Amino acid sequence: MQARTPRLRPSAARPPTLRRRVASAMTRRFGSRLGALPSRAQSLAERFECMDLDQRVREIGEW
Repeated sequence: MQARTPRLRPSAARPPTLRRRVASAMTRRFGSRLGALPSRAQSLAERFECMDLDQRVREIGEW
């Protein structure tokens, strides 16, 4: 037996908007937009340099 799946015409197929929204939300969350990571990493490094030793340990979360 063959599986009978109806083929949709290209005009009847809905565009995958949800996947695009989820993908864009994930890229915003992980900061992989163009230029987001270097500027964030630089600001985190500057903030890390201004911290005391105990604040650095709390920021990293381990001894």
